[in-house]
Amino acid sequence: MGNRLSKPTNHLELYLNDVFKRECLFETHVADNEVEFIQTGIETLVQRIADQVLADHDVKEKIKMVAEELGIVIETPGPTNVLKVGSFYEGTKNKFPDEFDFTLVLGCLTGDMAQHASDVYMICFLADIYIPIEEVCKYSKYNGQTLVYTGSKCEAISEEQKLFFDWTVERNAPAINLKFIYQRGLEEMQPILVDLVPAVRCFDPHLIENIHTICFFEPFCEEVRKTGNILFVSNKFSFTETEVYFMKHVLSKNHKKVYRVLKYIINGHGDDEKLRIHLPTKAVVRDDGIDVYSTEVYSSYMIKIMIIHHHYLCSNDNKTEIGPCILQVLNDLCKYKNIKTFPFLTTSTKIFPHKFRLLPYLEHLAEYLQSMRAQNGVYDYEKERLNNSVSKQCADDFNFEFGDSDDYM
Repeated sequence: MGNRLSKPTNHLELYLNDVFKRECLFETHVADNEVEFIQTGIETLVQRIADQVLADHDVKEKIKMVAEELGIVIETPGPTNVLKVGSFYEGTKNKFPDEFDFTLVLGCLTGDMAQHASDVYMICFLADIYIPIEEVCKYSKYNGQTLVYTGSKCEAISEEQKLFFDWTVERNAPAINLKFIYQRGLEEMQPILVDLVPAVRCFDPHLIENIHTICFFEPFCEEVRKTGNILFVSNKFSFTETEVYFMKHVLSKNHKKVYRVLKYIINGHGDDEKLRIHLPTKAVVRDDGIDVYSTEVYSSYMIKIMIIHHHYLCSNDNKTEIGPCILQVLNDLCKYKNIKTFPFLTTSTKIFPHKFRLLPYLEHLAEYLQSMRAQNGVYDYEKERLNNSVSKQCADDFNFEFGDSDDYM
């Protein structure tokens, strides 16, 4: 795509819309067919893995043991035991759908949420459950044909398509990372990464009164009350299902666009994950143990939290422009000097107030975008674009190697 010149206008708005079109949308003549095949294939294979996990003897014994220890009843999750979550199902995934997120519901319990939040045994149960799940996934290698999904040729795609599990299983708490391979004809194989997070579904008969004890953003409490969906993941509560509903059906089309552009200009296409590998992790000390969490990177989830807050606080009267919202969210994000003060929706975490290493880069980004609003003359994307995401700029300053150094914006 060549340079686009235009008459003098709002440079910031032109630039951000160019970023959205060039770096967020996935457009090819066969995109819909490929996306449908990949989505259906991943969902089919993940469900097969989930069925094996829930039928596994060791997993059943662990669930039975924790129920007896706590004196509670953990019911089977029923047919809906795999929840579709994350950016793909929220409609906010940028570019090619190469990452999927699922929650594996191990069981359902009814009772007071606060009681289970402080129960060390429940926390240990969810931590230990990774071992049998990993074993089930690895054992699937010996029955490989059940983890291959194929599709017939169609009018839009002449080559045969295939999706298969490549046996890679890694633990990245709270998720288990699974790797699949998508192949179209003789073309290069494309890795598809899946995060599978074990959880227990919670039903609190007094949810309306109790939700404020675990949700710290009052406007979002009402959203949780509407869905009634709460999960216990690792050592904290999660509103994942409510977040998916909110992003799909409540958040405006304009704010979805703001979120996708922010994800890109802050983290590029996975620059945050690449940077996270090289940066030291910090011990996050909780009431009930120790978790490991990198305080150095602005994750997509943290950006999503800021968008949820912005939905209720937005002061942009022009519902067609995204520039004012981008600047407002960036400025709000820059207010938090360390992760201890970050406005998560829910957390029982006591953490050290480590500063965000990327904060100076984020502040510079906000200043640069603000300056674009005052620029006059002809707009030229190639001249005005930023070359790297915030995460990539930080990596360059610390001499981390990212491999291919493509231009980013």
